[in-house]
Amino acid sequence: MPTLESTPAQPSHGGKVVVALAGRLPEGGRDPVASRFPMVELIRVADVGEVPEAARSAAVLLRARLSTSDLSKLLTSLPQLTWLHSASAGLDHVLIPEVLARNLLVTRTEMARAAPMAEFVLTASLALLKRLPELLASQRLKRWQRPAPGTLVGATVGVVGAGSIGRAVAKRFRAFDTRTIGIKATVKPLPEFDDVWGPDRLDELLREADVVVLACPLTEATRGLLGRRQFELMKPGAILVNVARGAVVVESELVRALQNGEIGGAALDVFETEPLPGDSPLWELANVIVSPHSSSAGPATWDAVVEEFLSKLELFVQGGRAALAPYGVPAPGGVRLTPPPTSP
Repeated sequence: MPTLESTPAQPSHGGKVVVALAGRLPEGGRDPVASRFPMVELIRVADVGEVPEAARSAAVLLRARLSTSDLSKLLTSLPQLTWLHSASAGLDHVLIPEVLARNLLVTRTEMARAAPMAEFVLTASLALLKRLPELLASQRLKRWQRPAPGTLVGATVGVVGAGSIGRAVAKRFRAFDTRTIGIKATVKPLPEFDDVWGPDRLDELLREADVVVLACPLTEATRGLLGRRQFELMKPGAILVNVARGAVVVESELVRALQNGEIGGAALDVFETEPLPGDSPLWELANVIVSPHSSSAGPATWDAVVEEFLSKLELFVQGGRAALAPYGVPAPGGVRLTPPPTSP
């Protein structure tokens, strides 16, 4: 079983530390790595097919949008792997049995995607509160009709999942004179929130919040977290924004709540089935904004993802697994050992 010894990463191929890149990765990105880490060799691995011989000695795997089945197959060809880094924020597609059995150090992208996702949450919340879909529909019909908009001033915003993304969300909402409440497994004060509550107070949060934001990981504890009973607790005009995972919500019950006016609207970036099937009622509901799992997209997002990985790679090259231990995820759905000092 690997141990977290405080020693530099050991060269594994031609005197270099090999990093395998797998999944749907943008082209390029090698030059900044080569200039900063001459002792590192990056090898791109196809989603499927034979793994290059040079990549089989990889100590590090950078995974980007690689399916669980493809990841499982790839791991059998990487016997020397010790660290797996995911380019996404979620880990439900990464913490598979094969990963856990290998006792790999697993890290994820936390900060790089937080800012664009927080911008999406704020934008979508304002769009629904200010009835922007209704205004656009009236414009297309050349109909002069005033809606009855809501406001964020004095509103309560509940964020389920007060990690790096949730904290970035709360930071932006507070500029609108809102009260921000975070739900977090480990309850402790966070500067972005007025209050931080434990999961046992979720019902209370749902009753009080004007905007409910889901930014939590998908685990057995959060699967189906919001269903019929939870939607019935929410305010009739409340807005739901989901940038977590589709399975955190019971989608059929969300549709029912939206159709019956139990909640005011929803902005959804994630769904139980993706792409969202063409026959889903969500496409047609006037109080729903459908986003194709793109809330983290932005002109500089991938550059930020790479930079975050490189900062961890530098620690790994200098100090091995021990240097990255504060960023590792110790168990399925677990939080990392040391949170980032600030949110973007």
